[in-house]
Amino acid sequence: MRSKQELDAAIRRERRAALVVNARSRRGRRLFQEARARLVDAGFTLLGTFPTDRPGELDASLAAAAELAPDLLAVGGGDGTIGAAARLLAHRDIALGLLPLGTTNNFARTVGIPLDLDAAVATLAGGKVIDVDLGLADGMPFANHVGIGLSADVMARAPARLKRSPAGWHTR
Repeated sequence: MRSKQELDAAIRRERRAALVVNARSRRGRRLFQEARARLVDAGFTLLGTFPTDRPGELDASLAAAAELAPDLLAVGGGDGTIGAAARLLAHRDIALGLLPLGTTNNFARTVGIPLDLDAAVATLAGGKVIDVDLGLADGMPFANHVGIGLSADVMARAPARLKRSPAGWHTR
């Protein structure tokens, strides 16, 4: 495996990326083509693009994108999408690039990725590779947070229409 510095240099030099966007995320469907265009405009060669919009399709799309062996896997979606990508990329020689297109985007906020698409792509183009700790709960790796009890129940039961409502969540 390459060091962080070697992977960072490869991303800046080669600009080899793949793109997976969860079109079921808050802004994913609307911004997929724009995200693709912004990455190309930033000089990335996209080895593959994968808009996913069916339940169960995300993991297969992430795996297919990783099989293309990009230096950077740009992933658009919310915290659940980013968590799935982090689990897949753990201990692989591919950097995870965040495009925060979800509802709350807590993980992106935590690591300092701007919520604006143009600024997020600029961060991927000029940023640096960082380490992120993964936790393990009952055999399931996680990168952002884990919850039990009331908060987990609320997340599981929140209707999709509420998550998509502009008044339903504060996103900035």
